[in-house]
Amino acid sequence: MESKRSSRVGGVGPGSYYLWVYLQIWILIPLLFILLDRMKLVGVLILLLICFAINYFLCKIGVNAALYRLTCFRYLFLAVPAYILLDVKQFSKTVICGLGIVSLVYLTVLYKTDFSPFTLDYGWAVHQWPAYFWTLIVYILLVYVANWISNKRKLYDIFCWLGMNSWYVFLAQMFILHYLSLESFTILNNSYVRMIVFIVTVFVLSILSAYIVYVFKQRFSNILARGGRQTNSSK
Repeated sequence: MESKRSSRVGGVGPGSYYLWVYLQIWILIPLLFILLDRMKLVGVLILLLICFAINYFLCKIGVNAALYRLTCFRYLFLAVPAYILLDVKQFSKTVICGLGIVSLVYLTVLYKTDFSPFTLDYGWAVHQWPAYFWTLIVYILLVYVANWISNKRKLYDIFCWLGMNSWYVFLAQMFILHYLSLESFTILNNSYVRMIVFIVTVFVLSILSAYIVYVFKQRFSNILARGGRQTNSSK
């Protein structure tokens, strides 16, 4: 019964809706790329209008909140910063940083005031298009970090490994956050210390879990490779 309910609402725990959203975006992303590649700024405006109109429509007709969380429409505009990142050289870093600041201001206003756009009806206002451009600033910073540590081979390898295995880190993190919360560390009286310990614990457990999966994958691949060589030699 629980599995049937979970399949309808996307599962339990933070990020449990991600698979359903990912599948929808996987289907739509070729169309979004064609739109942005051919129409450039006009394509951006069209996509913005589509996202705004669909979200407005869903909120106004009162679609069930559990169903709304499984739709990808609030995330479609992420295709724009993703498209920009395909070739950052074409875009001014000043413009990118300006867009990032707009996102940070938008998020700050949401958290610090009673500002309530219609998208807040379902509690997803922080997952709407004005909030997405700060990821461009993160990308630029990561590029600088990667260039800075490129001569430090061991550290660079760890950095690359985390990037290539980020999907497994994410999956482990979502599972861990379902069972572990900030309240799990109430033994620590200082709220700042509690937050730091919580964040470090989640990161360490997530990366460790991803590393275990990575080791099993490597060993399984080696077993398959040895089996293939033995089959070929027997022929």
